[in-house]
Amino acid sequence: MADDGDDLSAIGFLFGGAAAKAEATFHVGGGDGMDITVMAITDEDPGSVQSGQYVWPAAPVLADYAWGQLQQGKLPTAGVCVELGAGCGLCGISVACCPASGFEEVIFTDHDPGTLHQVTENAEAQGDKRRIATRAEPLEWGEAATALPKASLVLGSDVIYDTSVVAPLFKTVDALLVNPPPF
Repeated sequence: MADDGDDLSAIGFLFGGAAAKAEATFHVGGGDGMDITVMAITDEDPGSVQSGQYVWPAAPVLADYAWGQLQQGKLPTAGVCVELGAGCGLCGISVACCPASGFEEVIFTDHDPGTLHQVTENAEAQGDKRRIATRAEPLEWGEAATALPKASLVLGSDVIYDTSVVAPLFKTVDALLVNPPPF
């Protein structure tokens, strides 16, 4: 990240149509699971400007893991789930579609308006597979997350891209969780 304020990632929404997007389908939950399809950038190097509209490698792994843990009763299933740096929303959509999930809602967060628009479309595209209400909200890590309800589950996949984001990320997680662990 540039120190002189030249971080272009905050204007990624201006380039929403610049990179090719296509449907990408991921299976979560093993044999009893389901396919989740999202629109995502297909370019192997989306760059920092549109990085939130790309499915990074850990997202399918976390989506599948969260589904399995919910099915086994190993994660909270009530209250609110928040996905930080949601990007295409694969992890939060997995939670919203999981039959064992009893959350009131899943909230996708990101700092980029274009990414928030895309994740909203991706969640709505799940149709009847989505069992829980979803919404997208802007969130800059490190700022007060007072506009969001406390969460019993916070997800984040491929969100640490620079050491400078670690402290703001932890501050945000601490502010969001109903019962935060000691950091």
